[in-house]
Amino acid sequence: MSPEEPMSIDERRKYLHKMQSLYRYADRTQRSALLSDMEQVTGLHRKSLIRCGLPS
Repeated sequence: MSPEEPMSIDERRKYLHKMQSLYRYADRTQRSALLSDMEQVTGLHRKSLIRCGLPS
């Protein structure tokens, strides 16, 4: 998969599942950085990522 191609739904789900544990134990500044990274990788907006099941 090249960087220009969007992620498939299955790829996105696997990626977010792995990132969920990092996000859960991160502090506020780390969460912001993780959301920015996930936003770049998946192409989803921050609020959409949070709604995907990331704990608050």
